[in-house]
Amino acid sequence: MNIEQTQKQAQDIKTSPEILAQLAKNKDNLTRRYIANNPNTPKKILDYLSNDKDLLVRGNVAGNFSTSDSVLRKIANSPTENKFIIEIANVALDRRQAQNKNTSPEKLAQLAQSKDRITQKYVSANPKTPEKILDYFINDSDLFIRNNVAKNNGTSDSTLRKIANSSTEHLSTINVARNVLKRRAIQKKETQARDEDSSPENLAKLAENEHYQIRQYVASNPNTPLDVLEKLAREFPAEIMANSILELLLLENPSQLYFGKNCQFSH
Repeated sequence: MNIEQTQKQAQDIKTSPEILAQLAKNKDNLTRRYIANNPNTPKKILDYLSNDKDLLVRGNVAGNFSTSDSVLRKIANSPTENKFIIEIANVALDRRQAQNKNTSPEKLAQLAQSKDRITQKYVSANPKTPEKILDYFINDSDLFIRNNVAKNNGTSDSTLRKIANSSTEHLSTINVARNVLKRRAIQKKETQARDEDSSPENLAKLAENEHYQIRQYVASNPNTPLDVLEKLAREFPAEIMANSILELLLLENPSQLYFGKNCQFSH
């Protein structure tokens, strides 16, 4: 195999980890650079190449998504490494923390101040990011960051309303915010419809909601007024028959009601 074929194999992401491991010891600098940049290269080989004599090999290791955090930290904390490579390693670590849903809100707030725009994009999409940071990001010049805020489950309703009512925001971001607000409103009503502590008055209102799932939850709720259950009987006979309140009523007074063949209550 000539050097051009070797280099091509080193670049190919379909090359097996075993072959990449063998090629990592090649004397050709360009081949090792390709190996260090290949996401299919084993972590232990990337660790080995992090000590390579060639500056660009080490730089590619620092920028490789497959490089372990421990190796990146080793590079970032090296007193002898090139400053440019140290910066690559630090940025890679920041990006990983910004994406990690276990990263603390305090750390995410720090990462939001990063000069690296990709790090900021990851922070804007992280549900653990503090509300004040997400609110700050809605004025960012980057459309992707503002879109991330609109999609973020951690974004408050008040921030979403700012986006939805903005006269200067991009229409796609406005639509995202409006859809999220609409979905949250439905989810809130679904929760109320399931909640056995919901008031009979509220359940009566929810029984008239346009969303099928909400009405179905109301039909299953034992706190739903009997006259409301009667109205829902035709649409949700199975849910009402399984409603625990009916069993209780029948135990108290078996002659009080029965389930008619037209799916309506009779007294």
